[in-house]
Amino acid sequence: MTHYFIDTNIFIYSVGHDHPVKPHCVAVIHKIRDGKIKAVVSTEIIQEILYRLQTMGELPYGIRLAREVILVSSQILPVTCHGDS
Repeated sequence: MTHYFIDTNIFIYSVGHDHPVKPHCVAVIHKIRDGKIKAVVSTEIIQEILYRLQTMGELPYGIRLAREVILVSSQILPVTCHGDS
């Protein structure tokens, strides 16, 4: 099965207010939960979810969403720096 890198916006729009892309994002989340696609995220995706919801005054909700993302993801990639510094 192919793995897909899922961007922060998919998660944010799937739980946010009505928006033209929300139904599509919700459909992607359902496919992940149903095991039809394998989700890959990075630690940066988790950080972006927490940051975005914190700036909206919704950090507790952001923590719950971040946990859910971790649970449904088949792989979480680290963000690393390669090369000479």
